[in-house]
Amino acid sequence: MVMNMRVLHYTLGLPPYRTGGLTKYATDLMLSQAEAGDSVALLWPGRYLVWNRKTIIKRQLSYYHIENYELLNPKPVPLLNGVKDVHPFTSKGEISLYLDFLRKICPDVIHVHTLMGIHREFFEAGVKLHIPIIYTAHDYFGLCPKVNFFYKDKVCPGMGNRCVICNETGLDFWKIVILQSGIYKRWKEGFVIKTLRSYGKKKMIERGTGGDEAKKKGGREYGRLAQYYRSIFYQINIIHYSSTLAKEVFEDRGIKVKGAILPITHRDIQDHRVRKKYRDSVLKITYLGDLLPHKGFQVLYKALTDMWKEGKKQFLLNIFFPLTKKEPFVKIHPRYSYDAIGNIMNHTDVLVVPSLWKETYGFVVLEALSYGVPVIASEYVGAKDWIKDKGTSYGTGDGDLYRILNSIYGDRGILKRWNENICKMNFPFCMDSHVKEMKKLYKYI
Repeated sequence: MVMNMRVLHYTLGLPPYRTGGLTKYATDLMLSQAEAGDSVALLWPGRYLVWNRKTIIKRQLSYYHIENYELLNPKPVPLLNGVKDVHPFTSKGEISLYLDFLRKICPDVIHVHTLMGIHREFFEAGVKLHIPIIYTAHDYFGLCPKVNFFYKDKVCPGMGNRCVICNETGLDFWKIVILQSGIYKRWKEGFVIKTLRSYGKKKMIERGTGGDEAKKKGGREYGRLAQYYRSIFYQINIIHYSSTLAKEVFEDRGIKVKGAILPITHRDIQDHRVRKKYRDSVLKITYLGDLLPHKGFQVLYKALTDMWKEGKKQFLLNIFFPLTKKEPFVKIHPRYSYDAIGNIMNHTDVLVVPSLWKETYGFVVLEALSYGVPVIASEYVGAKDWIKDKGTSYGTGDGDLYRILNSIYGDRGILKRWNENICKMNFPFCMDSHVKEMKKLYKYI
Protein backbone atom coordinates (compact mmCIF):
# COMPACT_ATOMS: atom_id res chain seq x y z
CA MET A 1 0.00 0.00 0.00
CA VAL A 2 1.34 3.44 -1.04
CA MET A 3 1.02 5.94 1.80
CA ASN A 4 -0.26 9.44 1.07
CA MET A 5 2.22 12.27 1.42
CA ARG A 6 2.33 15.92 2.39
CA VAL A 7 3.92 17.78 -0.55
CA LEU A 8 4.94 21.45 -0.71
CA HIS A 9 5.44 22.84 -4.21
CA TYR A 10 7.25 26.07 -5.01
CA THR A 11 6.48 27.48 -8.45
CA LEU A 12 5.88 30.80 -10.22
CA GLY A 13 2.17 30.93 -9.50
CA LEU A 14 -1.17 29.81 -10.83
CA PRO A 15 -3.03 30.37 -14.10
CA PRO A 16 -4.24 32.65 -15.56
CA TYR A 17 -1.71 34.99 -13.89
CA ARG A 18 1.11 32.67 -14.88
CA THR A 19 1.19 30.69 -18.12
CA GLY A 20 3.58 28.44 -20.03
CA GLY A 21 4.80 24.88 -19.76
CA LEU A 22 6.29 25.23 -16.26
CA THR A 23 3.04 26.57 -14.82
CA LYS A 24 0.96 24.03 -16.72
CA TYR A 25 2.98 21.06 -15.48
CA ALA A 26 3.27 22.23 -11.86
CA THR A 27 -0.44 23.05 -11.61
CA ASP A 28 -1.57 19.79 -13.20
CA LEU A 29 0.81 17.78 -11.04
CA MET A 30 -0.53 19.43 -7.87
CA LEU A 31 -4.17 18.89 -8.88
CA SER A 32 -3.53 15.24 -9.76
CA GLN A 33 -1.63 14.62 -6.53
CA ALA A 34 -4.48 16.12 -4.52
CA GLU A 35 -7.00 13.94 -6.37
CA ALA A 36 -4.83 10.90 -5.63
CA GLY A 37 -5.15 11.61 -1.90
CA ASP A 38 -1.94 13.53 -1.18
CA SER A 39 -2.02 16.69 0.91
CA VAL A 40 -0.67 19.47 -1.33
CA ALA A 41 0.46 23.00 -0.54
CA LEU A 42 1.78 25.72 -2.83
CA LEU A 43 4.23 28.57 -2.16
CA TRP A 44 4.71 31.18 -4.89
CA PRO A 45 6.42 34.60 -5.29
CA GLY A 46 3.82 37.33 -5.07
CA ARG A 47 3.49 41.07 -4.57
CA TYR A 48 5.88 43.69 -3.27
CA LEU A 49 4.46 45.77 -0.43
CA VAL A 50 5.02 49.52 -0.49
CA TRP A 51 4.49 50.00 3.26
CA ASN A 52 6.56 47.02 4.46
CA ARG A 53 9.68 45.60 2.80
CA LYS A 54 9.97 42.58 5.10
CA THR A 55 9.45 39.19 3.44
CA ILE A 56 6.20 37.60 4.64
CA ILE A 57 4.33 34.40 3.84
CA LYS A 58 0.57 34.92 3.70
CA ARG A 59 -2.07 32.23 3.25
CA GLN A 60 -4.55 32.91 0.43
CA LEU A 61 -7.75 31.18 -0.65
CA SER A 62 -7.18 27.54 -1.56
CA TYR A 63 -6.90 26.64 -5.21
CA TYR A 64 -9.30 23.70 -5.47
CA HIS A 65 -7.84 21.34 -2.81
CA ILE A 66 -4.39 22.98 -2.80
CA GLU A 67 -3.32 25.14 0.15
CA ASN A 68 -2.17 28.45 -1.27
CA TYR A 69 0.64 30.56 0.26
CA GLU A 70 1.90 33.83 -1.23
CA LEU A 71 5.49 34.94 -0.61
CA LEU A 72 5.26 38.72 -0.22
CA ASN A 73 8.34 40.82 -1.02
CA PRO A 74 10.11 37.92 -2.74
CA LYS A 75 13.33 38.09 -4.67
CA PRO A 76 12.93 39.45 -8.22
CA VAL A 77 11.17 37.25 -10.79
CA PRO A 78 12.82 38.07 -14.15
CA LEU A 79 11.03 35.41 -16.24
CA LEU A 80 12.74 35.51 -19.69
CA ASN A 81 13.94 39.11 -19.39
CA GLY A 82 17.35 38.47 -17.83
CA VAL A 83 19.18 39.84 -14.81
CA LYS A 84 20.31 43.43 -15.24
CA ASP A 85 21.31 44.10 -11.61
CA VAL A 86 22.82 41.13 -9.78
CA HIS A 87 22.57 42.48 -6.22
CA PRO A 88 18.81 41.95 -5.54
CA PHE A 89 19.15 38.34 -6.68
CA THR A 90 21.87 37.51 -4.17
CA SER A 91 20.48 39.40 -1.17
CA LYS A 92 20.16 37.55 2.10
CA GLY A 93 16.80 36.33 3.41
CA GLU A 94 15.60 35.47 6.90
CA ILE A 95 15.96 31.75 7.55
CA SER A 96 13.65 32.04 10.58
CA LEU A 97 10.74 32.90 8.27
CA TYR A 98 11.19 29.71 6.30
CA LEU A 99 11.88 27.56 9.36
CA ASP A 100 8.64 28.73 10.96
CA PHE A 101 6.70 28.16 7.74
CA LEU A 102 8.04 24.64 7.16
CA ARG A 103 7.47 23.67 10.80
CA LYS A 104 3.91 24.92 10.48
CA ILE A 105 2.95 22.96 7.35
CA CYS A 106 5.22 19.92 7.95
CA PRO A 107 5.83 18.69 4.38
CA ASP A 108 7.25 15.22 3.71
CA VAL A 109 8.93 16.59 0.59
CA ILE A 110 9.57 19.98 -1.03
CA HIS A 111 9.15 20.06 -4.81
CA VAL A 112 10.75 23.14 -6.41
CA HIS A 113 9.95 24.13 -10.02
CA THR A 114 11.95 27.37 -10.27
CA LEU A 115 14.66 29.28 -8.40
CA MET A 116 13.10 32.64 -9.30
CA GLY A 117 11.80 34.70 -6.41
CA ILE A 118 12.99 32.45 -3.58
CA HIS A 119 15.86 32.97 -1.13
CA ARG A 120 18.69 30.52 -0.54
CA GLU A 121 17.58 30.46 3.09
CA PHE A 122 14.43 28.55 2.04
CA PHE A 123 16.64 25.65 0.97
CA GLU A 124 18.83 26.00 4.05
CA ALA A 125 15.72 25.74 6.21
CA GLY A 126 14.64 22.57 4.39
CA VAL A 127 18.07 21.02 4.90
CA LYS A 128 18.12 22.01 8.56
CA LEU A 129 14.73 20.34 9.12
CA HIS A 130 15.79 17.24 7.14
CA ILE A 131 13.03 17.68 4.55
CA PRO A 132 13.96 16.13 1.17
CA ILE A 133 14.09 18.64 -1.69
CA ILE A 134 13.49 17.77 -5.35
CA TYR A 135 14.02 20.26 -8.16
CA THR A 136 12.38 19.90 -11.59
CA ALA A 137 14.64 21.46 -14.23
CA HIS A 138 12.19 23.26 -16.54
CA ASP A 139 14.86 25.63 -17.83
CA TYR A 140 18.40 26.75 -16.99
CA PHE A 141 17.77 29.66 -14.63
CA GLY A 142 20.44 29.52 -11.95
CA LEU A 143 22.94 28.53 -14.62
CA CYS A 144 21.89 31.21 -17.13
CA PRO A 145 20.18 34.53 -16.25
CA LYS A 146 18.21 34.41 -19.54
CA VAL A 147 17.26 30.76 -18.80
CA ASN A 148 18.17 29.41 -22.25
CA PHE A 149 21.98 29.53 -22.72
CA PHE A 150 21.51 31.33 -26.03
CA TYR A 151 23.85 34.13 -27.07
CA LYS A 152 24.18 35.74 -30.50
CA ASP A 153 22.34 33.01 -32.39
CA LYS A 154 24.09 30.03 -30.79
CA VAL A 155 24.35 28.03 -27.58
CA CYS A 156 26.35 29.82 -24.89
CA PRO A 157 29.02 27.92 -22.90
CA GLY A 158 28.26 29.53 -19.51
CA MET A 159 27.96 32.63 -17.35
CA GLY A 160 30.66 35.28 -17.58
CA ASN A 161 31.52 38.56 -19.33
CA ARG A 162 29.06 37.94 -22.18
CA CYS A 163 26.19 38.07 -19.64
CA VAL A 164 26.59 41.86 -19.52
CA ILE A 165 25.68 42.12 -23.20
CA CYS A 166 23.01 39.44 -23.13
CA ASN A 167 21.19 40.93 -20.12
CA GLU A 168 21.03 44.52 -21.39
CA THR A 169 17.29 43.99 -21.90
CA GLY A 170 16.84 42.94 -18.27
CA LEU A 171 14.12 44.78 -16.38
CA ASP A 172 14.85 47.42 -13.77
CA PHE A 173 13.70 46.41 -10.30
CA TRP A 174 10.71 48.78 -10.31
CA LYS A 175 9.42 47.17 -13.52
CA ILE A 176 9.63 43.76 -11.87
CA VAL A 177 7.67 45.20 -8.94
CA ILE A 178 4.91 46.23 -11.39
CA LEU A 179 4.86 42.80 -13.04
CA GLN A 180 4.44 41.21 -9.59
CA SER A 181 1.70 43.63 -8.53
CA GLY A 182 -1.99 42.99 -8.04
CA ILE A 183 -2.73 45.62 -10.71
CA TYR A 184 -0.75 43.67 -13.30
CA LYS A 185 -2.40 40.43 -12.22
CA ARG A 186 -5.82 42.02 -12.72
CA TRP A 187 -5.10 43.82 -16.00
CA LYS A 188 -2.44 41.66 -17.70
CA GLU A 189 -4.77 40.91 -20.63
CA GLY A 190 -5.75 44.58 -21.02
CA PHE A 191 -4.72 46.51 -24.14
CA VAL A 192 -2.08 48.73 -22.49
CA ILE A 193 -0.31 45.89 -20.64
CA LYS A 194 -0.39 43.62 -23.71
CA THR A 195 1.07 46.45 -25.80
CA LEU A 196 3.90 46.94 -23.29
CA ARG A 197 4.65 43.19 -23.26
CA SER A 198 4.68 43.14 -27.05
CA TYR A 199 7.07 46.12 -27.12
CA GLY A 200 9.36 44.41 -24.59
CA LYS A 201 9.46 41.23 -26.65
CA LYS A 202 10.25 43.28 -29.77
CA LYS A 203 13.24 44.88 -28.01
CA MET A 204 14.46 41.44 -26.94
CA ILE A 205 14.28 40.26 -30.55
CA GLU A 206 16.08 43.33 -31.88
CA ARG A 207 18.89 43.24 -29.32
CA GLY A 208 19.15 39.45 -29.34
CA THR A 209 19.87 39.41 -33.06
CA GLY A 210 21.99 42.54 -33.23
CA GLY A 211 25.75 42.81 -33.28
CA ASP A 212 26.22 45.39 -30.55
CA GLU A 213 29.63 45.18 -28.91
CA ALA A 214 29.05 46.20 -25.30
CA LYS A 215 32.08 46.60 -23.05
CA LYS A 216 33.04 43.40 -21.30
CA LYS A 217 32.56 44.59 -17.77
CA GLY A 218 30.78 43.16 -14.80
CA GLY A 219 31.73 39.57 -15.53
CA ARG A 220 32.73 39.09 -11.93
CA GLU A 221 29.22 40.09 -10.80
CA TYR A 222 27.66 37.38 -12.95
CA GLY A 223 30.28 34.96 -11.72
CA ARG A 224 29.13 35.78 -8.18
CA LEU A 225 25.53 35.14 -9.27
CA ALA A 226 26.54 31.77 -10.71
CA GLN A 227 28.22 30.79 -7.43
CA TYR A 228 25.14 31.86 -5.46
CA TYR A 229 22.84 29.57 -7.42
CA ARG A 230 25.40 26.78 -7.48
CA SER A 231 25.31 26.81 -3.68
CA ILE A 232 21.52 26.34 -3.89
CA PHE A 233 21.77 23.42 -6.29
CA TYR A 234 24.02 21.60 -3.82
CA GLN A 235 21.33 21.81 -1.13
CA ILE A 236 18.90 19.93 -3.38
CA ASN A 237 18.67 16.17 -2.84
CA ILE A 238 17.75 15.23 -6.39
CA ILE A 239 17.22 17.03 -9.71
CA HIS A 240 14.32 15.76 -11.78
CA TYR A 241 15.14 16.00 -15.49
CA SER A 242 12.43 15.63 -18.12
CA SER A 243 14.95 14.55 -20.77
CA THR A 244 18.46 13.22 -21.24
CA LEU A 245 19.36 16.50 -22.94
CA ALA A 246 18.51 18.57 -19.85
CA LYS A 247 20.60 16.27 -17.66
CA GLU A 248 23.56 16.58 -20.02
CA VAL A 249 23.38 20.40 -19.96
CA PHE A 250 23.36 20.57 -16.15
CA GLU A 251 26.21 18.09 -15.81
CA ASP A 252 28.24 19.78 -18.57
CA ARG A 253 27.94 23.00 -16.53
CA GLY A 254 29.37 21.25 -13.47
CA ILE A 255 26.18 20.46 -11.52
CA LYS A 256 26.85 16.94 -10.21
CA VAL A 257 23.81 16.61 -7.93
CA LYS A 258 22.03 13.25 -7.99
CA GLY A 259 19.59 13.26 -10.88
CA ALA A 260 16.78 11.18 -12.34
CA ILE A 261 15.14 11.32 -15.76
CA LEU A 262 11.34 11.19 -15.77
CA PRO A 263 9.52 12.62 -18.82
CA ILE A 264 6.70 15.00 -17.95
CA THR A 265 3.15 15.42 -19.26
CA HIS A 266 -0.02 17.35 -18.41
CA ARG A 267 -3.69 16.64 -17.81
CA ASP A 268 -4.99 17.87 -21.17
CA ILE A 269 -2.95 15.43 -23.23
CA GLN A 270 -5.43 12.73 -24.19
CA ASP A 271 -5.36 10.02 -26.85
CA HIS A 272 -6.81 11.60 -30.01
CA ARG A 273 -4.68 9.66 -32.49
CA VAL A 274 -6.09 9.05 -35.97
CA ARG A 275 -4.67 7.58 -39.13
CA LYS A 276 -4.18 10.34 -41.65
CA LYS A 277 -4.73 10.00 -45.41
CA TYR A 278 -2.23 12.58 -46.76
CA ARG A 279 -4.18 12.85 -50.00
CA ASP A 280 -4.16 16.66 -50.14
CA SER A 281 -1.67 18.00 -52.67
CA VAL A 282 -0.75 20.84 -50.31
CA LEU A 283 1.64 19.90 -47.48
CA LYS A 284 0.37 21.58 -44.30
CA ILE A 285 3.26 22.51 -41.97
CA THR A 286 2.67 24.01 -38.52
CA TYR A 287 4.99 26.03 -36.28
CA LEU A 288 3.69 26.85 -32.77
CA GLY A 289 6.55 28.94 -31.42
CA ASP A 290 7.20 32.68 -31.71
CA LEU A 291 9.80 35.01 -33.24
CA LEU A 292 12.34 34.97 -30.40
CA PRO A 293 15.70 33.97 -31.93
CA HIS A 294 16.26 30.85 -29.81
CA LYS A 295 13.01 29.31 -31.09
CA GLY A 296 14.55 28.83 -34.55
CA PHE A 297 11.72 30.15 -36.73
CA GLN A 298 14.25 31.86 -38.99
CA VAL A 299 15.80 28.47 -39.86
CA LEU A 300 12.41 27.01 -40.86
CA TYR A 301 11.49 30.14 -42.78
CA LYS A 302 14.73 30.09 -44.77
CA ALA A 303 14.37 26.39 -45.64
CA LEU A 304 10.85 26.88 -46.94
CA THR A 305 11.78 30.09 -48.77
CA ASP A 306 14.52 28.17 -50.60
CA MET A 307 12.03 25.45 -51.57
CA TRP A 308 9.56 28.06 -52.82
CA LYS A 309 12.20 29.75 -54.96
CA GLU A 310 13.02 26.36 -56.49
CA GLY A 311 9.43 26.03 -57.68
CA LYS A 312 8.22 23.64 -54.96
CA LYS A 313 5.09 25.56 -54.03
CA GLN A 314 2.56 22.98 -52.89
CA PHE A 315 2.93 23.67 -49.18
CA LEU A 316 1.56 25.99 -46.52
CA LEU A 317 3.16 27.16 -43.27
CA ASN A 318 0.75 27.95 -40.42
CA ILE A 319 2.04 30.36 -37.77
CA PHE A 320 0.30 32.06 -34.82
CA PHE A 321 2.04 35.43 -34.43
CA PRO A 322 2.23 38.58 -36.58
CA LEU A 323 4.90 38.77 -39.26
CA THR A 324 5.63 42.11 -40.92
CA LYS A 325 6.89 40.70 -44.20
CA LYS A 326 5.89 37.24 -45.35
CA GLU A 327 6.15 34.96 -48.34
CA PRO A 328 2.98 33.69 -50.11
CA PHE A 329 3.32 30.25 -48.44
CA VAL A 330 2.77 31.68 -44.94
CA LYS A 331 -0.70 31.77 -43.35
CA ILE A 332 -0.92 33.88 -40.19
CA HIS A 333 -3.46 32.91 -37.54
CA PRO A 334 -4.43 34.73 -34.32
CA ARG A 335 -2.64 33.75 -31.15
CA TYR A 336 -4.04 30.37 -30.09
CA SER A 337 -5.28 29.05 -26.76
CA TYR A 338 -4.91 25.46 -25.62
CA ASP A 339 -8.55 24.81 -26.47
CA ALA A 340 -7.67 25.29 -30.14
CA ILE A 341 -4.90 22.66 -30.23
CA GLY A 342 -7.21 19.92 -31.50
CA ASN A 343 -8.40 22.00 -34.45
CA ILE A 344 -4.82 23.06 -35.23
CA MET A 345 -3.52 19.48 -35.21
CA ASN A 346 -6.41 18.24 -37.34
CA HIS A 347 -5.26 20.68 -40.02
CA THR A 348 -1.57 19.78 -39.71
CA ASP A 349 0.40 17.21 -41.71
CA VAL A 350 3.65 17.75 -39.82
CA LEU A 351 4.75 19.90 -36.86
CA VAL A 352 8.20 21.50 -36.94
CA VAL A 353 10.04 22.41 -33.71
CA PRO A 354 13.31 24.03 -34.88
CA SER A 355 14.68 25.16 -31.49
CA LEU A 356 18.22 26.54 -31.45
CA TRP A 357 18.55 26.45 -27.65
CA LYS A 358 18.83 23.18 -25.76
CA GLU A 359 15.17 23.02 -24.82
CA THR A 360 14.70 20.89 -21.71
CA TYR A 361 11.56 19.26 -23.07
CA GLY A 362 8.81 20.65 -25.35
CA PHE A 363 5.15 19.85 -24.65
CA VAL A 364 4.20 20.60 -28.27
CA VAL A 365 5.90 17.35 -29.28
CA LEU A 366 3.60 15.32 -27.01
CA GLU A 367 0.57 17.34 -28.06
CA ALA A 368 1.27 16.62 -31.72
CA LEU A 369 1.81 12.90 -31.13
CA SER A 370 -1.44 12.72 -29.16
CA TYR A 371 -3.25 13.69 -32.39
CA GLY A 372 -1.23 11.38 -34.61
CA VAL A 373 0.82 14.24 -36.09
CA PRO A 374 4.47 13.47 -37.00
CA VAL A 375 7.11 15.85 -35.63
CA ILE A 376 10.32 17.21 -37.11
CA ALA A 377 12.42 18.56 -34.24
CA SER A 378 15.96 19.79 -33.94
CA GLU A 379 18.43 17.76 -31.90
CA TYR A 380 18.15 20.55 -29.31
CA VAL A 381 14.59 19.57 -28.31
CA GLY A 382 14.54 17.41 -25.16
CA ALA A 383 11.28 15.68 -26.12
CA LYS A 384 12.93 14.32 -29.27
CA ASP A 385 13.31 11.09 -27.26
CA TRP A 386 9.63 10.37 -28.08
CA ILE A 387 9.76 10.81 -31.87
CA LYS A 388 12.02 8.04 -33.10
CA ASP A 389 10.27 6.61 -36.20
CA LYS A 390 7.31 8.94 -35.47
CA GLY A 391 8.94 11.91 -37.14
CA THR A 392 12.61 12.73 -36.98
CA SER A 393 15.17 14.89 -35.25
CA TYR A 394 17.89 16.64 -37.19
CA GLY A 395 21.24 18.30 -36.63
CA THR A 396 21.60 22.06 -36.63
CA GLY A 397 23.97 22.26 -39.57
CA ASP A 398 23.21 24.35 -42.65
CA GLY A 399 20.60 22.66 -44.82
CA ASP A 400 19.71 19.80 -42.44
CA LEU A 401 16.07 20.90 -42.00
CA TYR A 402 15.84 21.81 -45.68
CA ARG A 403 16.78 18.27 -46.73
CA ILE A 404 14.14 16.67 -44.48
CA LEU A 405 11.40 19.01 -45.67
CA ASN A 406 12.39 18.30 -49.26
CA SER A 407 12.14 14.57 -48.61
CA ILE A 408 8.60 14.65 -47.22
CA TYR A 409 7.53 17.16 -49.87
CA GLY A 410 8.55 14.65 -52.52
CA ASP A 411 7.28 11.52 -50.71
CA ARG A 412 4.18 11.76 -48.49
CA GLY A 413 4.65 8.05 -47.81
CA ILE A 414 7.25 9.08 -45.21
CA LEU A 415 4.57 10.98 -43.27
CA LYS A 416 2.13 8.09 -43.65
CA ARG A 417 4.68 5.68 -42.17
CA TRP A 418 5.40 8.01 -39.26
CA ASN A 419 1.68 8.44 -38.60
CA GLU A 420 1.19 4.64 -38.62
CA ASN A 421 3.97 4.25 -36.06
CA ILE A 422 2.40 6.89 -33.83
CA CYS A 423 -0.96 5.12 -33.93
CA LYS A 424 0.64 1.77 -33.07
CA MET A 425 2.70 3.00 -30.11
CA ASN A 426 1.66 2.65 -26.48
CA PHE A 427 0.27 5.93 -25.13
CA PRO A 428 2.59 6.81 -22.20
CA PHE A 429 1.35 10.35 -21.48
CA CYS A 430 -1.20 9.62 -18.75
CA MET A 431 -0.97 12.08 -15.83
CA ASP A 432 -2.16 9.52 -13.28
CA SER A 433 0.73 7.24 -14.18
CA HIS A 434 3.14 10.16 -13.97
CA VAL A 435 1.93 10.98 -10.44
CA LYS A 436 2.71 7.41 -9.37
CA GLU A 437 6.19 7.61 -10.90
CA MET A 438 6.79 10.96 -9.21
CA LYS A 439 5.83 9.50 -5.84
CA LYS A 440 8.41 6.74 -6.38
CA LEU A 441 10.95 9.47 -7.08
CA TYR A 442 10.00 11.28 -3.84
CA LYS A 443 10.58 8.08 -1.88
CA TYR A 444 13.87 7.51 -3.70
CA ILE A 445 15.35 10.75 -2.29
